[in-house]
Amino acid sequence: MAIIYQTENGIAVITPTLSGGYPITEIALKDVPPGLPYIIVADTDVPDRTFREAWEADFSVPAGFGADWGVGSHLAVVGYDKSGAARKFRDQSNGAATAFRSAASVRKTTTEPAQPNGAAITINLEKAREIAHSIRRRLRDAEFVPLDDVIAKQIPGTDFATIEAQRETVRQKYAAMQANIDAAGSPEELKVIITPAS
Repeated sequence: MAIIYQTENGIAVITPTLSGGYPITEIALKDVPPGLPYIIVADTDVPDRTFREAWEADFSVPAGFGADWGVGSHLAVVGYDKSGAARKFRDQSNGAATAFRSAASVRKTTTEPAQPNGAAITINLEKAREIAHSIRRRLRDAEFVPLDDVIAKQIPGTDFATIEAQRETVRQKYAAMQANIDAAGSPEELKVIITPAS
């Protein structure tokens, strides 16, 4: 399972290692920024990163919210015993406070979901299309570089007609890709279109 939450730059993903025995909700409380809603999704519901900037998810019914614990907080988690039970955390709200109190009551407020509570991450098609066009332009520019370099150097004896013909081939190749991207009906189609040229 994975923990996801919304940031200013898109959806962040935490893929925790659960072999340590800590509940995924406990990891979420610790690692999700304070106050931000998070949901838990299946690993298979996290798309590959090709169109990550186009990811969207519904956080209206979250599994929980990031807790105000740890670095930068006045609630610093001290640790857990070998069984995974909470030990203590120190209240640092009064500067160098040394008072300790049990964190067990805090941990008991969370419920470990038996199944992921969130739907799969979706990909906004129009945003994905913009990303595909950006990739297309980058690939096209990379193919033009060596040809443009030959033109710029104007080396005597160079067959410039052949070079220009090669440039036209590149133009047509990426014009066709542009049309295919515009006509694509799904992120999967977009990925197929941009993959052969990458």
